[in-house]
Amino acid sequence: MKTYWDTSAAINAAFSPEVFGRLAAGEHIARLHLLAEFFATMTGRGIEITDEDGNVDRMVLTQKECAAWLMNFAQRVQFEELTKNAIDRNSLGHNGCSPTSTPSRMTSAACWWQSKSA
Repeated sequence: MKTYWDTSAAINAAFSPEVFGRLAAGEHIARLHLLAEFFATMTGRGIEITDEDGNVDRMVLTQKECAAWLMNFAQRVQFEELTKNAIDRNSLGHNGCSPTSTPSRMTSAACWWQSKSA
């Protein structure tokens, strides 16, 4: 079983210990593009966060913080480029994750899916 990580899942893992913990077991893959997209997002506009009191703010990482997190993440995943033969385009949702139960299934709001290796 392989777990594919897209950029939104990586961003979620950066701020959720529970999601990051999923990297502890199994085989994980991501596209190289994730690194650039994560870095651009998190050092640029960042993400909107809401604290326990309902106050909204933006979480932005410094270049150094972002690079350190990505290096940690990159040690836990294998980078592969997807080919058109590797994806069933009819089953993909709007963000590249499959909402169907076969051949892959959406398993969390972190937008990561698992599929059997071909």
